[in-house]
Amino acid sequence: MPKVACANLQVEPWLQLPKSGLYAEYALSNGQSLIALNLHSVNFTIGTQEYQQQLESFKQVLESHSGPLLIAGDFNSWSESRMAVLKQALSDYQIQEVKFTPDHRKRFVTGLPLDHIFFRGMTLEAMSTPESDASDHNPMLAEFVLAQ
Repeated sequence: MPKVACANLQVEPWLQLPKSGLYAEYALSNGQSLIALNLHSVNFTIGTQEYQQQLESFKQVLESHSGPLLIAGDFNSWSESRMAVLKQALSDYQIQEVKFTPDHRKRFVTGLPLDHIFFRGMTLEAMSTPESDASDHNPMLAEFVLAQ
C-alpha cells in the first residue's frame, strides 16, 4: 500500500475530457521510498502550454525526492514540440527513458510513440511491449531492481 497517494486532474481544453496524473509513494525495505507517477497527458491543444503546465504540476516532487522514481503513462507525445517539452521537463533530474526492443508502442502518424516509461535510482532488468487488441495502446512492461 502507498504511504501517500493523490491525483491531479486537468481538463482538456477542447473536448473537456479529464486527464489525470496519479502520484503514489511507497516505502521500500532499504529505508528509501519509491515515487511512482502515472500520467495521461492532455492531448488536443493548440501549442504546448497546457501540456507543459500538466508536466510541471509534478515538478516539486521531482525536485524534492532524491530516491527511486518511476514515471509512466500515455504522454500523448505525438509531435516534436511535445517531445521537446517532455524531455525538458525531465532533463534536470537524472531520469532515464526505457528503450524498448522490439518496440510495439502505439505511435502517431508522425511515427513518435505516445507512451513512455522513465526511471531513476533503479536498474532496468527487462522490458517489453507485447502486442494486444485489449486497448488502443499496447502495454509497456518493465522490471527494475534497486540500484546499489
